[in-house]
Amino acid sequence: MKTRNATIFVMIFCAVLMLAETASAVPHRWYPRRRVVKPVVVTTKPRVVVTSPAKTTKVAEGWGSQAITQEPISPEIIKERGIKPDQGLIDFEVYPTSTKIYLDGSYKGTAGTLNKEKHSLKATAGRHTIELKKKLAPTKIVRIRVEARHKTRLEQY
Repeated sequence: MKTRNATIFVMIFCAVLMLAETASAVPHRWYPRRRVVKPVVVTTKPRVVVTSPAKTTKVAEGWGSQAITQEPISPEIIKERGIKPDQGLIDFEVYPTSTKIYLDGSYKGTAGTLNKEKHSLKATAGRHTIELKKKLAPTKIVRIRVEARHKTRLEQY
């Protein structure tokens, strides 16, 4: 009887050891599982707008296509707006209309107000830096050259 009890004890002991080994092979999760939230990046296909003559480029994420054109200003507009011989106009077509526009570091307004034909900005002839700032997108910096008595048009989608 003693040997039979000893044998049963040894069998139960071995079974418990085998269960303990298999249980330790599977990791026990005693802490709550964390959810990993990945940021959503919205990209749009760049749309190229071509107006002759134009310089078009593809731009950074969050911004679409860009076109910069120049054309001479009509004499009527020169008289009406009082444009000096060393000045030109910068005309905007920027979307979305909530985009903030800065010219050489100074705030000029939102795209909603500057997109209108009558709200073109006067600028001296030469190089200028335009910053376009909109929510959830990096600041877009555009460097343009304004020629005297010419209208430079910036289209940014």
